[in-house]
This record gives sequence, C-alpha cells and structure tokens, in this order.
Amino acid sequence: MRGRVIFLQVCHYPHILASMRRPPNPFDGHKVARLRDEQGYTTRAFAAKVGISEAYMGRIERGERLGSPAVRRRIVEALGVTLADLAPDVPIAA
Repeated sequence: MRGRVIFLQVCHYPHILASMRRPPNPFDGHKVARLRDEQGYTTRAFAAKVGISEAYMGRIERGERLGSPAVRRRIVEALGVTLADLAPDVPIAA
C-alpha cells in the first residue's frame, strides 16, 4: 500500500519527476551507431570487439549509458575516431 501512495504523490507533483531525470548524456551514442553501421559492424560484432555485452552497447548507442572511460577509449579506438568527435566535453580517462 505504501508504494502506491508514494507513486500517486510523485505523479501529482511533476516538479519531483523533473528533478529525478538524468542530465543529458554528452557522449553521442547515435553517432557511434552510425559509424559502426558505416563500417559494417553489427551491434553484436562491435560489442564483442570492444569487449562489452551487446545489451550494454545498445544502451550506449541509445544514450542511456555513458560507459566507463576504458569503454569509451575502446569504442573510439575501434571506430578509428577521436573522443572529441563523439563527445567533446567528456574526458577519455578518469
């Protein structure tokens, strides 16, 4: 019952929902997907090359995840681009 009460309260206060949203992802996952596709890789094959799961690669391409600095480094190396091409404001290493 408590979960329902909390859910109703959140739905009635849109400013609470707005504060819960994540900030925009500065890493251009759509560009990653386009470059990957242009190079002839499937999501599965590219994820294997980068060393991550296909699901995680999909989340990065959809902008749901940023990826760790090591993953971002492997992505840009596999694509043959620089991090500045995909995310000018994101550091490649922590």
